[in-house]
Amino acid sequence: MADERTFDPKLDAEIRRRHPTAKPSDLPVAVTPCPEPPSPEDLIVPLSAAEYEVTQQQLLLLGTLVAEMPLEAFIRKADHAEAVAPFLDPTLYMRGGRNLGDIIRLAKAARELQKVVLDIQARTEARR
Repeated sequence: MADERTFDPKLDAEIRRRHPTAKPSDLPVAVTPCPEPPSPEDLIVPLSAAEYEVTQQQLLLLGTLVAEMPLEAFIRKADHAEAVAPFLDPTLYMRGGRNLGDIIRLAKAARELQKVVLDIQARTEARR
């Protein structure tokens, strides 16, 4: 990747210091080569066997919990609350309404997880 380059402010300042009267168009562009991207092996975080097992157990627990949540109804009710709360109780909405958007976002993400969990459960039942 020798042809990919990035702007180097320190080198640019040094060039301008050495050539104070030159117009910007007369000066060379100060660049340095981009660093090489990390290899896939460098991106892997080591995980012990115990950490792997705990993570797997937590995922299974999370899946079990999410599978049973009434997320569609919750999201509908929360969306409705977010829409009408500023009119019904502006003070309460100003105090807690900011969090409601984050909760709705979390519920929508959980709904996507729920879809995956229910699909896995259905495929597991079909194999029996």
